[in-house]
Amino acid sequence: MSSKADRKTVLITTIYLKEFAGSELNCLSLAKRFIQLGYDVEVATFEYGEPISSVFQEAGIHVTEIPAQELSHIHYDLIWAHHAMIFNYLFFEKEISAERIILSSLSSFEPYEQLPLCANACSLCLANSYETRDQLVIEGVNREHIIVFPNYVDDEWLQYPVNPQNRTTPAKIAIVSNHIPEELLETKQLLEKAGYQVVIYGLGHNVVMIEPKILSKYDLVITIGKTVQFSMAIQTPVYCYDIHGGPGYLTKENLEKAAYMNFSGRGFAHKTAQEIAKEVLNGYKENLKMLPVLLEYVQTHSILEKNMDVVLERVFASPVLDCSSIRQQYANSRRTNQALTRLFFRNRAKRKYIAELEEKCRIERDIDAIYNSTSWRVTAPFRKISNFIHNLFHH
Repeated sequence: MSSKADRKTVLITTIYLKEFAGSELNCLSLAKRFIQLGYDVEVATFEYGEPISSVFQEAGIHVTEIPAQELSHIHYDLIWAHHAMIFNYLFFEKEISAERIILSSLSSFEPYEQLPLCANACSLCLANSYETRDQLVIEGVNREHIIVFPNYVDDEWLQYPVNPQNRTTPAKIAIVSNHIPEELLETKQLLEKAGYQVVIYGLGHNVVMIEPKILSKYDLVITIGKTVQFSMAIQTPVYCYDIHGGPGYLTKENLEKAAYMNFSGRGFAHKTAQEIAKEVLNGYKENLKMLPVLLEYVQTHSILEKNMDVVLERVFASPVLDCSSIRQQYANSRRTNQALTRLFFRNRAKRKYIAELEEKCRIERDIDAIYNSTSWRVTAPFRKISNFIHNLFHH
């Protein structure tokens, strides 16, 4: 086994590392895979915390919270960067450099996901869908400089034992969403009234990391994004719908369009709760026939290990970067990003102060509730007697 000094170093960046959300889970999967490949891995983020920090710690992944902590290196073999703000801060402000740099965009519309101005000067750009790739081209990134690197499943999902069931109706349903629309909440009520069990996972509901052992308990998953591929991999029927709308059950007719949009639901109509509930129940049995097709799609397009091999082969065949030259060429990025990060850090400090204030108020309310409770008043004489006896024997 090679020593740590002999291993390639990789820095993965993400603006937040707190929730079980898309970019955080992407970083987790990438970091684990790089460790398997023998890399010395470090993750840099502006905000690090629970619930996902425990998962990173358990996996032994080194995370550095910027700017409170300093990175382990000033030069890496590879930077795999999500989010321009933190990349620009490290690259232009801290002058962190690398032999090669991959810039990854996970959305066609989220402002955090716009690539840095120096994108064409870096080694390679990744887009999580063809929709995102086309938007990056509109924003000035060279098409030939972009690889579509879709949401992925890793060995944990592909090797999970599937227990085929003779299902004809979805008795147990999971809704997985961090931004659940009102019509899905209404759908849940309709299905529960009809006798079906429906559980919601995501912010504001059951907050857990979605793993095969969780999804495999359900007959149907209603979701968008990477959880669609998760469901495909373990051959659990999936109804693609969320805040952007969606196609519903994936079919041979809508699969290509849904994939182009990263299974986000965009490009399809919104539905009423009544329409969703009806489609979920009436289309379930027929959709079971799609499970082999969807598994084949995942095996062809969405295997992390295979897709990473393609990316790393291409990026390490590219020339070593002259980071100093890139910094000089795109020097205007530095001051622009300084303004953005200054606002970001100020807002973070405000959020922390407000959270501490709210916690203090909560504690004070709890204390007031105790002092004003009936049990506190009823037991007052006993406390007086107890205090009298204590003082009698201790003075």
